[in-house]
Amino acid sequence: MKEWVVIHKIKAMYDEGKEASIKEIRRSLNISKNTVRKYLRIDEQEIQESLESPERSKLLDRYRGFLLRLLRKYPGLKTPKAFRKLKAKVPEIDVSERTLRRYLSSLKPLAAAAQQRYYEPVIDEVPGVQCQVDGGELREVQIGGLSKTVYFLVFVLSYSRLMFVSYSLKPLDTDIFIQMHEEAFRYFDGIPEECVYDQTKLVVIKEMFREVTFNDRFYHYASQIGMDMRVCKGYDPESKGKVEAGVKYVKGDCLYGDSFTNFPDLQRHARSWLDDVANARIHGTTGEVPRVVYDNREQDKMKSFITIDMPAEQSTRKADKTGLISFKANKYSVPMAYQRSTVLVEVKVDQLWIFDALEHTEIARHTIVLGTGHIIKNTDHYRDEQTGKAYRSPQ
Repeated sequence: MKEWVVIHKIKAMYDEGKEASIKEIRRSLNISKNTVRKYLRIDEQEIQESLESPERSKLLDRYRGFLLRLLRKYPGLKTPKAFRKLKAKVPEIDVSERTLRRYLSSLKPLAAAAQQRYYEPVIDEVPGVQCQVDGGELREVQIGGLSKTVYFLVFVLSYSRLMFVSYSLKPLDTDIFIQMHEEAFRYFDGIPEECVYDQTKLVVIKEMFREVTFNDRFYHYASQIGMDMRVCKGYDPESKGKVEAGVKYVKGDCLYGDSFTNFPDLQRHARSWLDDVANARIHGTTGEVPRVVYDNREQDKMKSFITIDMPAEQSTRKADKTGLISFKANKYSVPMAYQRSTVLVEVKVDQLWIFDALEHTEIARHTIVLGTGHIIKNTDHYRDEQTGKAYRSPQ
């Protein structure tokens, strides 16, 4: 404020060169002539914005991760569009477009130099932008009197900390992974702009020379619903610490110490835990209730959720001379007419469907078994359809 008073005095004393000279102003205010010249060269509006910029920059620092994300995703983004995007997410922000332009100019070198491989900013200051996703498993869960391993996927919205957890008795494959995302977005009743993952094979197939090859099927799903995927370093608390804490929370609080009559009973218990405990508690970091924050400040910033019908994924298998095909380290029978032939296989829920490779007609169906080394046969596959006699494979 003192500096602003001095500037006003300089402007008033000089009065467009009609009153005091630069030398007289310098002597009167006990400042250097270079300072006098500096403030005489620019108008009062620019001076005011210049003086305000440290405060405004601090305000924009809060949204640095969001702005960096915009610049990395859209390198040619102009300030007016960036300004509208920021205001859409944070309507109450009090900065001018000119201040944002200066701030973006300082970020552009960082955005250009950053490696696209790793995701760095944790965007917890802007609602509806980021969800962190991570998986876990808990062994020896008592279900129906048996000890089973339960696999789960945790979703945590970075802004509100609203959590969702999806469970499976089978190790996660791409279809289950997609289904779990559908369940999460249905629970949130919305889709975030991006999800952050570690280097799980369900998202990243391989990485070479910092180039990432995504899982095609999941990439297609994410593209269809308009969701960006971000991959971070594993075990990096700066990238996805919220969800890693969530995985520990699920293991230690939701399932541990309880037994269940069956899997639907476990799912009911887990949903009740989400609604009555995890999302209803006062969060230790934010000091607010996740469900209340989400309902009041985040849900209307999420994208609309629309279920996508993904085409089933089919692959080929070659039947051996005994009429068996291999699938996930087990063997399943096909009719004798398809011995030594190529067939198509497709997973539907817990069933393995087998099709004629040319006509795409169903020729067999088996319930998928867990474990390895099993042989699953349909005895009808080894009978001659015309004679009804058992068929012996050629030696």
